[in-house]
Amino acid sequence: MEVYERPIPSMTFFDHLDTLRRHLWFSAVVALLGFAGSMVVFDNLIEILTAPLAAAADVTGGELYLTTVYEGFLARIKISLVAGLVLTLPIHIPNALFFIFPALSSREKRIVVIAVVVGFLLIAGSLYYGYTVLIPFSVQFLTGERIITEGASFLLGFTKNIFYIVQLLAAVIVIFQLPLVMVLLISLEVVSVRSALRGGRYVAVAAFIVSAVLTPPDVVSQVMTALPLILLYYVGVLAAGLFRLGGR
Repeated sequence: MEVYERPIPSMTFFDHLDTLRRHLWFSAVVALLGFAGSMVVFDNLIEILTAPLAAAADVTGGELYLTTVYEGFLARIKISLVAGLVLTLPIHIPNALFFIFPALSSREKRIVVIAVVVGFLLIAGSLYYGYTVLIPFSVQFLTGERIITEGASFLLGFTKNIFYIVQLLAAVIVIFQLPLVMVLLISLEVVSVRSALRGGRYVAVAAFIVSAVLTPPDVVSQVMTALPLILLYYVGVLAAGLFRLGGR
């Protein structure tokens, strides 16, 4: 018995636009629901985000201060927006993939699916490293006796210090995706393993530039972000080389 595959009907430009519109509306509604959910559990989010500052409680007194009557409201909106977007990423990413999948070959679809799974694992690893290692070490260093002038005291602003934590976590999440980027580029034959290894010295310089841009302006955060970036680059190149050998 012969089996015939039904050809995929062609779509016009406006059909693609209509499909894109539906996907964008879906993501917008999901992000709005994530924002609303974050507003509901806002106190729990703040407790999680301020916990690393406890490492400096002996110096700072463990208090965060609002400097205007509207700062608390604006901080609640901003933090809930960011948290809602991050928490709904597991929905936004598949939604985007469903839009581009019809244009991909079977091999490209397999690569993308594997990349998404690995990407989520890297996000989990980056959050663990940033929250348990990078941020506490950075806070301890910046509030240590070698940095703080004798006789000086802290008056920690609420919004700035919360977003200091958020900025570091966001930077680590982005940087931990580098191995995945390298695997995709090499697997799709955009870059060869040999050229990627030759470019390692330029990546080392770029790592410190990127960390300086993404992280707050302190040397410790930049170094502790740049070094994993360099290591992850070579891990990505090695993984891509093994992936290509295994696919032959």
